Amino acid sequence: MIAETSNGSWSGFPPRRDSQQAESVRTASATHYIMNGGDPFSLQRILGHSDIKTTMIYVNMAGVGLREAHAKASPVDRLMAGR
Repeated sequence: MIAETSNGSWSGFPPRRDSQQAESVRTASATHYIMNGGDPFSLQRILGHSDIKTTMIYVNMAGVGLREAHAKASPVDRLMAGR
């Protein structure tokens, strides 16, 4: 299928729906948040996830390892580092 884009050019992909664009913005924002030092637990609250496993998808997409992200955000790890 060939579709005309908003700028008048043609693409082999169908036009994206608003819900797809919203999810792309959500994903990009979440991964940028993690890449710029945001912690997964705050991101979980921002996104409204009930399970941290869902939020960890964004952490993995950002290329941040679970251990580094957890160590940065974990109050227990911060207390242990100060000893």
